[in-house]
Amino acid sequence: MGRSGRVGRRELRAAAVLLTAIGILAGETRAQSVESQADGTPKAVARILGVSPPPPGPDGRLEYRVGPVVDAIQVDGRLDEAGWSDALVIPLPWEVAPAENGRADVETECRLTQDDENLYLGCMAEDPRPDRIRAFVVDRDGIGGHDRITLTLDPFNDQRRAFQFGISALGVQSDAVLAQNAGGDQGPTDIPVDPSWDAIWSSAGTITDTGYVVEAAIPFRSLRFPAEAGGAWGAYLTRWWPRSVNVEIRSATWDQDDSCVLC
Repeated sequence: MGRSGRVGRRELRAAAVLLTAIGILAGETRAQSVESQADGTPKAVARILGVSPPPPGPDGRLEYRVGPVVDAIQVDGRLDEAGWSDALVIPLPWEVAPAENGRADVETECRLTQDDENLYLGCMAEDPRPDRIRAFVVDRDGIGGHDRITLTLDPFNDQRRAFQFGISALGVQSDAVLAQNAGGDQGPTDIPVDPSWDAIWSSAGTITDTGYVVEAAIPFRSLRFPAEAGGAWGAYLTRWWPRSVNVEIRSATWDQDDSCVLC
């Protein structure tokens, strides 16, 4: 990999979900204030807009652009700051396992924005039975089997190595390095995963009466990426919905016969 770099405006290009300078903003978003029920349980924190993914680009991948944050964001699992009002919205409409690229039974939308220091992630995961959400207070990297959202980033967009950040419905973190052509433990998609990598980043999660919300701030200094400005990053988002089976929902379709998971 090349040397790490730092630029003021980063453009992320995603594997299967591409975040790039020529991308299409999938929709407009407006955050809502948090309300509480009589028992103090937070109601839905922000509304899901139901946006559609943009058409695939010439290489078959989706293209998005991550814009600058308009106001400060506090990572508290609420998404009620004005900074989320103009964030990029990315839907997760496809169930990739056990169904192969079928329509997901639950709605999930994530939002991305950035400033000079951090990449911000905020996701809303609707659930028809929030009482069945699986989330417990556990040690870091111990959220396998929990309801969770993961963001996988390939800053060099070379389909060789990626950084994965996971947040459970209660905000517990997991992080790992994925290497396409390396030995090591096999992850759930048969790609070597190194969970010993621990980055310094912030996360939070809130269970609501309609599902859950997760939020994260990932410092760019925790990543390695090309020093040149304007490059495209690979990325995709995943929701894990463990019920009678462990359902995997993504922001892009996935060819299970393709051995390149990061492509």
